[in-house]
Amino acid sequence: MVSSTFSEHVALLDTVLSRFEKAKLTINFEKCKFCRPELKFLGYVVNQKGLNVCSDKVRAIEEYKLPSTVKEVRRFVGLSSWYRRFVPNYATIMAPITDLTKGTKEKPVPFVWSESYEAAFLEIKKRLTSAPILVCPNFEKKFFLLCDASGKGLGVILCQNLNGSEVVAYGSRRLSKAEELYTTTELECLCVVWGIERFRAYIEGSHFTVVTDHSCLVWLKNMTDPKGRLGRWLVRLQQYQFTIIHRKGKFNEAPDALSRSPTEGADESPAIDLVTVDGSSSDGWYSELFDKVKSDPNGNKGFKLEVGELMKLVGSNKTGSWVRVVPQELREKVLRECHDSPLAGHLGVKKTFERVKELYYWPKMRIYCANYVGKCEVCKMHKSSQEKPIGSMGAQRKVNSAMQIISSDLMGPLPRSSSGYQYLIVSVCLFSKYVWTRPLRSATAVSVANHLEQDIILKFGAPGILLTDNGVQYRSKLVEELCRKYGIKQWYSYAYYPEANPTERVNRVFKFMMSAYLKENQREWDRNLSPLTAALNSAVHEVTGFSPHELMYGSKLVLHGSLRSLSVETGIVPRMEESEIEPPDGVTKEMRQEVERRLRKAYEKNSKVYNLRKRPCKLRVGDKVWRRNYSQSDASRFYSAKLAPKFLGPFEVFKVLGNNGYVLKNDKGKIDGPWHVSDLKVDNT
Repeated sequence: MVSSTFSEHVALLDTVLSRFEKAKLTINFEKCKFCRPELKFLGYVVNQKGLNVCSDKVRAIEEYKLPSTVKEVRRFVGLSSWYRRFVPNYATIMAPITDLTKGTKEKPVPFVWSESYEAAFLEIKKRLTSAPILVCPNFEKKFFLLCDASGKGLGVILCQNLNGSEVVAYGSRRLSKAEELYTTTELECLCVVWGIERFRAYIEGSHFTVVTDHSCLVWLKNMTDPKGRLGRWLVRLQQYQFTIIHRKGKFNEAPDALSRSPTEGADESPAIDLVTVDGSSSDGWYSELFDKVKSDPNGNKGFKLEVGELMKLVGSNKTGSWVRVVPQELREKVLRECHDSPLAGHLGVKKTFERVKELYYWPKMRIYCANYVGKCEVCKMHKSSQEKPIGSMGAQRKVNSAMQIISSDLMGPLPRSSSGYQYLIVSVCLFSKYVWTRPLRSATAVSVANHLEQDIILKFGAPGILLTDNGVQYRSKLVEELCRKYGIKQWYSYAYYPEANPTERVNRVFKFMMSAYLKENQREWDRNLSPLTAALNSAVHEVTGFSPHELMYGSKLVLHGSLRSLSVETGIVPRMEESEIEPPDGVTKEMRQEVERRLRKAYEKNSKVYNLRKRPCKLRVGDKVWRRNYSQSDASRFYSAKLAPKFLGPFEVFKVLGNNGYVLKNDKGKIDGPWHVSDLKVDNT
């Protein structure tokens, strides 16, 4: 048990012994040590400064005589390697001595003790007797991995500052025969790979910095086509989050013996620590209550002092429990432990409050919990709102004649047909609901421009407005020049909001129509496009009450000659007076007014249903919001969109577009959008 103060240590000891008593366990008192400033543990000395070598072990190394046999050499190597983490460049120093142990029973290495062996023997004894103190890793601070490779071995240092003064551990090893043939770049890269994997327990799951004196390694993570062993090493490193920086060799002396500093290891989840309070506090309410209970223990029911801490009884005397009273300055720390810790899980207000009240008390604790959870940026990024989605239905696009507004969209890729088509472009007139379709071999700007010009503009005239999504084909210079040529205004829907494009509704119907005539061979999807398009244009639309063809041409689409009123004798076309010919009625003013009325009625009906599931929200320039994250999964980067934050930000509203559209700006001033309000979450903090 480790604690920062004596009172805390006594309280922890009391808690542990009470648990032993409840579990009916006994301890061997002779083997226990209590309230010690330092302890010997597994051959190390642990104290408030960190990790030290044990003096008994060091004394054995100091008094170790010069080896005279290979067996004695192996014994010394085993003894000294126990403390290799304290010695920079241990493997390189010990290289001459370990060479003596490489023989086998069949082919023993001749034992010849030379000056180089004795120099290494004395040097390692000197290093161990003056070994530095290794600091305990602080997982709230960043890790640095200092790396360097030589022709004989690899050396890394794991530390918590860039100059290498706060060393957590040293690491080194010799090169194999094959590794000695590596190029300088490969050796330095091998050192990085080996160092990261050696200190994996410290750095996995967090971002750390690798420091090297080899500038070529800076491009390691940016290789476009890695091959050979560099490619294999790069794959092994993809699971780690780190940045490589270059430091000149003269400033990288420590890792020249060992190098590399990892980041916090994530294999152990930090426990929820009990926040302890001594008698002194800057909180006036706490200090006053503490003094009252101290001066009159029996006069303040429900409060008591226990090991110098103010406690409160929660519940009745029989079933209640005593919890710590927390002053103002420690409440945020308590909430961090009960909300931010992996054992707390960033849960909601209710669960966080229940966890806090099991151990602590202060006035208006529920409000504190609600405010803290509401301001937590991790929760804002990863949690969806439990309220109704924001954003009422947008304003109606008012049209009173055909070709005022047309919308267009691409569908696909579909199975490549026998004619080579793989995409389908669909356009629709918002007033008449008239539909144009064309199969495409590729979804390019040229194909889109040809469809707009040849199928629509040159046959039906130029529309006033072209409404599309933000696809690169519609935003291309070619389509923009086409619209400029014919005086067409371009409108774009919001990012990732297909509901704003009416063509999406037509696409849904057209997909059903195509699939209804497909059996096993889906490559025939383009066979019936023209008949299906005619069927859609000749059918009476539910909203307008007229067929799209009738609103576009002024007459119904006749698909069979027998439906014509012309009486023809066999082989002879009769002469008819002009008065007998019935011209088409055309689109009358009454028809247009009726369509307008029906469109308005449909909008009012749909908006009423839509708004039942929404809540209105009006944002202003300068408001803070979070924007929905639409990132895609990428197996090559071990990245899953399911585990990614649901929202990004915070952003600032830069511009308001209509009723529900907003252009955003991030903290660096970069413009983002436009976005529909349903993809935004208001930051109320």
